[in-house]
Amino acid sequence: MQTVIRVRFPDNHTVEATFHPLEKIESLIVLLEKVVAKPELPFYIYTAPPKKQIKDLSQDFYSAGFIPGAIVYFSYDTRKGKDQGFSRAATHEV
Repeated sequence: MQTVIRVRFPDNHTVEATFHPLEKIESLIVLLEKVVAKPELPFYIYTAPPKKQIKDLSQDFYSAGFIPGAIVYFSYDTRKGKDQGFSRAATHEV
């Protein structure tokens, strides 16, 4: 079984990727860092409606309810502050 995740960008472009249901949401963030125009800028993903930011990257797609698929939305994080959004540096710390 696979899960199909579609990421919709503000300009209405969509990236579609297939993951195993037990993969972590972090794997989607790693993929997005490779395909976005400005990976150095903080960003976040969310579901809607209602708008709900996805913060727990350690959760797997199955637990998040993204089976058999989901549409998530991408946004650059324009707010000020260190702990907001994902960036290459933040997702590779451990």
